[in-house]
Amino acid sequence: MLNDKFYGAILQIKTEEESWLDLYSLDMSYVCKGDIEYANHYTSTHPNSAFTSRCIATIRSHDGITTLLNGKVKVKTELGVTEYNLDTKDAYMNTLKDIFGIEVDIEFKTLTKYDSI
Repeated sequence: MLNDKFYGAILQIKTEEESWLDLYSLDMSYVCKGDIEYANHYTSTHPNSAFTSRCIATIRSHDGITTLLNGKVKVKTELGVTEYNLDTKDAYMNTLKDIFGIEVDIEFKTLTKYDSI
């Protein structure tokens, strides 16, 4: 975490290219309830939000992190990175249930495009 004079604490991640990418900043000042509600409403309803146009799930385990973005799974551990595509309904639904603990009763839509994670 980087401390910035203007933005406060900045959470960063190290990219595959070994550079640092700023994710968000926390200035530790007071935040009004309405600001939080507005941000939550935007991320859950706006058409440009990544959370309304993609299927996203992330979970940490004792040895790494697993991310699902649409039909692509990326597993990062200290041993490296593994990626694979979920090409069938059964593979997708089983991954949601077995890895992320998510059970849904919704229509499955075949994904033809995999976004990068």
